[in-house]
Amino acid sequence: MTLFTVNLKVDSYRMTCDLMFDEDNREAIAAATGMLHHAERIAIFGLGASALLADYVSRLFNRYGKPAYVLNRTGSSLSEQLIHMRAGDVLIMMVQRSPHREGTTVLEEARRFGVQVILLTGSRNSLFSHHADCTIFIPRSAAEERIPVHGTPMICLEVLVLALAATEPTVPIKTINRLHELNTAINRPHKKRHDHD
Repeated sequence: MTLFTVNLKVDSYRMTCDLMFDEDNREAIAAATGMLHHAERIAIFGLGASALLADYVSRLFNRYGKPAYVLNRTGSSLSEQLIHMRAGDVLIMMVQRSPHREGTTVLEEARRFGVQVILLTGSRNSLFSHHADCTIFIPRSAAEERIPVHGTPMICLEVLVLALAATEPTVPIKTINRLHELNTAINRPHKKRHDHD
């Protein structure tokens, strides 16, 4: 990779941050952080490439001490994930403008339980935004040629994770320490057992 290419990529992420963290989005992220702080659990919905992001950020939330689960399958497999939603959860949805059956079903289930919805979307006219409690606009490559396609929502998700961790820093510290203890126990070498006559 040439230096020119590296600079181009760095500039694209810098531009992404400038677009994403305008005043409206900063206020939305602050509101979203408050919702996540009071949530009992966090559900993350995303399909396609966003399914991988949902799994990734779910692991981050769990590592930092906030129970989280994913809604990232299609068809009947999604219903097996969705059955675990309950009151007290907060839902993060990564969607675009056009509604699809999976997204509308997840949204209806969230409304049934009174679950607050944080929407991450690249469309300012997303039909999902009418039912969201908080909308964060995520610039996509379709709007700006040089914007990273999947890097943008990942940046926003990591900001939400870190902002939540900062609201109660003792929780992630305790969780990380406990994870370290568990990892040490799992990776501890087994002692050889000697048989005695």
